[in-house]
This record gives sequence, C-alpha cells and structure tokens, in this order.
Amino acid sequence: MLYLLTIAIMTCQAAPLLAGPSIKEDEPPATLVVLDYEGRLQPLGDPEYDALRMLKLPASEQTEVDRIHLERRTLFHKISREHLGSIIELTGKFQSGKPGLLAALRGMFLISHYQPYFERGSLIDEVSPFIGDHAAAARTLVMQYDIAAARQMALELDTSVSSSEVGNRIRLRRYGELLRDLIEGQGKMAEDNFALFAEEYRLDDVQQGEMRRIFEPVYVQDVIGGGASIRERWAALREGWGVLTPSQQANFVARAIKQLRGES
Repeated sequence: MLYLLTIAIMTCQAAPLLAGPSIKEDEPPATLVVLDYEGRLQPLGDPEYDALRMLKLPASEQTEVDRIHLERRTLFHKISREHLGSIIELTGKFQSGKPGLLAALRGMFLISHYQPYFERGSLIDEVSPFIGDHAAAARTLVMQYDIAAARQMALELDTSVSSSEVGNRIRLRRYGELLRDLIEGQGKMAEDNFALFAEEYRLDDVQQGEMRRIFEPVYVQDVIGGGASIRERWAALREGWGVLTPSQQANFVARAIKQLRGES
C-alpha cells in the first residue's frame, strides 16, 4: 500500500503542495519597435505591412491584405524599373552632399514619376474596408514605430533640422528600402539565371569569371534604365562566344535551334 501511494505521489500532475497559485504571464504587447544590441532601431522597409501581419488577421482578411500589398509593390517596382537610372543618379548626388538635391529627389518621388503609387494612399487605408477594427490597431503600431524612427533620425542629424525634414528623410529612407528590395531581387534573379547557364554548358571557373566580366556591364545598363544598345549586346555576345569551347558552342547552337522550332 505504501509502495502504491509513493508511486501515485511521484506521478501526480498536480502542482506541488508548497507551490503558490499559478499565475499566467501576459504576452508582451505587439510592437514594431525592436532595438539592436547598440540600442538602435531595427529598420523596416514596409512597417504598415509588417504591422498588419503582426496582428494575425483571420485568413480571409490576410488574403485581401496580401493581394493589395502585392498590387502596390508591383506598381512601385514597375515605376522604379522605368526610372531606376535617374533614381540612382539623384541618390548618389544627394549622398555626396550637394545642396538642393534632397528636394529634387523628394520631388521625383512625391510629385512626378510615383504619382500613380501615392494616389492609392497608404496600405492600411486601402485595406481598411476588409479588416474593420484591425485598421486602428495597425495604425497604432505604425505610429509607435514612426515616433521611434523620428527620435533616432533626429539624433543622427543636426539639431537645427526641422521635424518636417526628419519626416521627409524617414519616408525617403523607407522608399529606399523598397528600391533596395527591387534591386537585390533582380540581382538574385540574374545570379540564378547565370548559375543555370553555367551548369547547363558546364562552364569552368575561368569561363564563369570571363562571362561575368563580359556581360555584367550589359546587365547594369538594363537595370538602371535605357538598356545596352544592340551594338553593345552583339559585342558582348561575340566576346562571350569566344569564351566557349567548340563543344559548348555546338551545344548552344543545337539548343537555340530547338527553341526556334518550339521544342523543349
């Protein structure tokens, strides 16, 4: 009997006799404000979308949010690709400290090329008909993040800079994050395509290095707008053709003929 009682006590799932009442810890409030080990705010490229995802919306509402977010990003990327050369040029001049170019860059974003994007309003405004009271919660999260970003920006800048200028620079930095995502995405796609090409034609390390040297200038011109000329493309193709061995050249021609015939 004593043995059975001992086993029962050892296997009992109840709280220990001397333990106090169990207290359920509250989950920390949701926030976009996250600091790194140096106390600096971790930047977000799209705080509104991050806020909406943090709220863990019902599946039907999240589907609408994702759809509209994708539409907005697609439009932003389309405009960016069309004017990326001018954006990079203006950004470089702004970073060099030349006066008046911040206003030029801001005007380019807010007035000229991106007007169709900004006419849609904010993401939260656009999805609010689908998410009800969650819109207010998302706005609160974004407002808290913007306040923290403004404080950090004010510390980075001269104290004479106005609060409106701080806000403008925060917005420009945010659009810059979207542009960076676009450029990095295109770069990854180009790198993936090159890796497939190198594998398909079994390029060795030397050949891969030569192909990169030849075709990277053409790719850069395509990315920043305008694109390489036909003459530049043909020159790159002729030089690249010379990098291939005779068997690789034959393989390239055979595959090109199959594609022209519509064969897989």
